[in-house]
Order: sequence, then structure tokens, then C-alpha cells
Amino acid sequence: MSFDQPGCFVQPGCCNLLTASQYPNHPRRSLVRADLLKTTAALCAFVLAGCGGGPSIGDVSGEVKFAGKPLAGASVIFFDSNNKAITSEIADDGKYNLKGVATGPAKIAIFTPLAIEFPGGLGGPQKTVPTIPAKYHDREQSGLTLNVKSGSQIHNIPLE
Repeated sequence: MSFDQPGCFVQPGCCNLLTASQYPNHPRRSLVRADLLKTTAALCAFVLAGCGGGPSIGDVSGEVKFAGKPLAGASVIFFDSNNKAITSEIADDGKYNLKGVATGPAKIAIFTPLAIEFPGGLGGPQKTVPTIPAKYHDREQSGLTLNVKSGSQIHNIPLE
């Protein structure tokens, strides 16, 4: 009986890889080769999808000015396309720096600290931050937006 016939499947050891590799025309050899090819292709697709398949991010920096002057002591908050809030304090020169903002449309809000005085001077001297219009505290009403792109970008925010 030849191993090319359908009856060969009942012979002991016929279906293992070593025996099948000794008989290149064996019907099970092409099935094993096809299964191996499919498995390899699926594994490659899975690995490639994992590389770079995650969300794209950008870094945003710039300066915030109110009435033409740096808005030192306030905070800028970006609500990115994943609705994640990324915050940066605004430095004395008005500059801010945000890292890891998801690409896509972002809404922006600006918050100024509350002026709270402690009895006996606790908490040390307070920075004086100008009062800005309340609309800038709300990302939906501020009118401040940015389409964040992958990589670094500069976005200056002038407030009126």
C-alpha cells in the first residue's frame, strides 16, 4: 500500500511531522504546511498590529497671555480626544508645556487659583493672578480648541 492512498491515515506514525517529511507527496504534508502557513500569517498580523497600533500622541507647548501680559500662576488644561485632562501650570513668563496629549480635537480651559487668605499669614505670600472671564474656566464655552497632531507643536493662547 502506498502512502498516497486514503487508507494511509490508519497506519501508525503516519501523521507525525517526521514521517510526513520523509514523504513529500503525502496528503497530510500539504495540510500541515497549510496550517503552519496560516498560523505564521496570523502571528505576524497580530504582532504587526501591536506595533504602532496604539493611540497617537502629541506634545503641546506655548504661552498664555491675558490682555497682552503673561498669565503666570494659572493652569491650562487640555481635554483630549480620549476625554483625558492634561494639565500644566503656566510659568512666570506665561509658558506652558503638556506631554502625552492624544491626537485629534482637544478642548482647552484656563483655571486661575482662588484667592484664599489664611489667618496669621499661613501658606506664605500668594501670587496675584488677574481675574479672567468665567467662560475660559469651561472647556465647552471657552472657544479654545486645538487639533493636536503627532509630535511636538506650539500653540499660543491669547485671552481677551
